[in-house]
Amino acid sequence: MSGVIQVGIVGRPSTGKSYSIRNLDPKTTFIITPNKKDLPFRGSAAKYQFLSKKSPKGNRGYCKLLAAVEDEDGKILQKGLIDWIKYVNEKRPEIKTIVIEDITHFFHARTQEISFRKSKDWGKWGDFAADVLNAIIDPDLYRDGVRVVHIYHSEVVEQAGEQISRIMTQGKALNNKILPSSYYTYMLHTKVLHTDEADDPAEQFWFITNPYDGHDCKSSYGCFPLLVKNDLNSVLDKIEKYRSDESPEE
Repeated sequence: MSGVIQVGIVGRPSTGKSYSIRNLDPKTTFIITPNKKDLPFRGSAAKYQFLSKKSPKGNRGYCKLLAAVEDEDGKILQKGLIDWIKYVNEKRPEIKTIVIEDITHFFHARTQEISFRKSKDWGKWGDFAADVLNAIIDPDLYRDGVRVVHIYHSEVVEQAGEQISRIMTQGKALNNKILPSSYYTYMLHTKVLHTDEADDPAEQFWFITNPYDGHDCKSSYGCFPLLVKNDLNSVLDKIEKYRSDESPEE
């Protein structure tokens, strides 16, 4: 199917964001992560190995930067996120799903750099917002037909007297400059049932798919019920089926 499916997953730590990866096919999935922590599901180390000389077909890439670091001659000293995406686009045709984990950590890495913190030039925030757009959100980054999942931490802010849970951003730059959530048709938030409601993790972790209880969620009309199981493979398959369905709206 033509086009790129982009899905945002938003939630607090330990609410099932990375756990939702567990049922994706590792043969056709590539994960880009700003840290090397274990993925929180059984067999993850065998299913997802970091790309290296020893593992040239590894399906997990490590990267801390949005934009590459180059020397004066333009030689790349350290790869940025966009370089990893280009690698998957050009060198890994078998990859159908790209997951960018912990995007908020990319934000932190940028804004906590010594040079960034010491700079008194407010234009740095505009540059930061542009890098986020160019390295993460721009759909033209990805080859046609790929499914992209962006995983974010959440924050609670007050808007018009209401508490809203949304993508965590640094300062006001991203929301004022590009408003990340506006680039998504599908923005799902995590929801965890209390342990007395569900003892099995598979029944405890869910996604909220539409605006509810202050969560800045959204999805196409009729694609999902309000709550769906915390399973990215099922979510992406459902979106693909919805997009190809030629039935008229009720």
